[in-house]
Amino acid sequence: MYMLKRLLLSAIVLSAISGSSYAVDVKLPGADPSISRDAYVQAVYTTDKIESTYDERLKKKADSFSAYSKERFNQEFGVVVDDDAVEALKNEIYTIERRKYDGNTVVNLHNKKGGLSVTLPFSVVQKEALSDFPDAAAGYLFQSPMIVTAIIENKMPYSPDKTDMVFKYDGLSKSYWRKITLTGAVDMDIIALNFELSKHPKQAYNVILYPRVTESVTSNDINKIMANYVLPSIHSLQDLDDYSRVENYKKYSFRVPKTAVKENNPNVKIDGVTFTVDKDIRQQILIDPANNLEKGIFSSFDEIDLLYKLDNKTAEFFGFPGSPKITKGSHSFVWNDGMPGLLLDLELDNRQGILMFITYDDSFKYQNSIHYPLDNGAYTKVQLRKLITDATLSDTGNMYQEDVWFI
Repeated sequence: MYMLKRLLLSAIVLSAISGSSYAVDVKLPGADPSISRDAYVQAVYTTDKIESTYDERLKKKADSFSAYSKERFNQEFGVVVDDDAVEALKNEIYTIERRKYDGNTVVNLHNKKGGLSVTLPFSVVQKEALSDFPDAAAGYLFQSPMIVTAIIENKMPYSPDKTDMVFKYDGLSKSYWRKITLTGAVDMDIIALNFELSKHPKQAYNVILYPRVTESVTSNDINKIMANYVLPSIHSLQDLDDYSRVENYKKYSFRVPKTAVKENNPNVKIDGVTFTVDKDIRQQILIDPANNLEKGIFSSFDEIDLLYKLDNKTAEFFGFPGSPKITKGSHSFVWNDGMPGLLLDLELDNRQGILMFITYDDSFKYQNSIHYPLDNGAYTKVQLRKLITDATLSDTGNMYQEDVWFI
């Protein structure tokens, strides 16, 4: 990993050689005008090669789990599990494991001026802090099974190299596209964006992508992802102030719509707070003790199991007959300054939508949910998704200081 960081550093540090003093419009590599600019919101990028790699890896994992389970049942419980039961278990394990990677990822980096938000069209399952980069104010390395991403806030703006591609994009200034080609034991292209936020000058960032599995992810894939999904998703967290505000409850800091009104909560048995928004949107914060299975993780079995149930399109949201049924659902992984969380995006058959954001510290589970109408709401779904994923805990101890993996 140390050598990998050094290669990454060589790709993202922009030298002092000055380029053109003016910016020109260019056609970015991989740009596809047929892809909507808001596709990033729920998009998951995949190809036949990526699907084949997932299929091979996860089926091997399911095979090992099912074989272990058969042996364990026989040894520990004296129960003989037949082959049909083992096959059913294997298929269920594979389906649940595969479902985890059918989501995208929101990354938020905060600072005193707001900070940066970037959405990646794949599931990030590992985070590592880039603490030894001298020119970084903050930075993290995020890994999916297929792609590696680095997102770094720079201490100062860099001058571009003469080989960098200068481009213009709404909301960005001093923006450059850089490609570094590595050759040797593994050949790969590293694509790096360097930019400042137009409304918030002197906030300079790097966003870097490169393949983790080079036989499955090509340079063309990386270009498409960067140009059509990552770039349109970039925005300042301070922009959320236009329609939302920050509230605090105990250690939890979160956003609510500007028109939200705090409700009186007479139920003393419930630890949380509720807001009503223009009578058609309701937001609730609940804090529950984390059980032993959930401690230290950010995506509990309960949430992953719900994702699995979404595939049948008929799961009752409240778990009993006659309750609204889930007709559509997706998930996003969320990293706030290296703290992980999970967003569930659900639609019900009564034309209501539910956004549910879950995160943990070492003792508690924090659940932030917004119920809203799918039609003609006071706030758009994109606005609600952005505000609900911008949440932090004032103290998590050393829980997320080191590397963090998704279960």
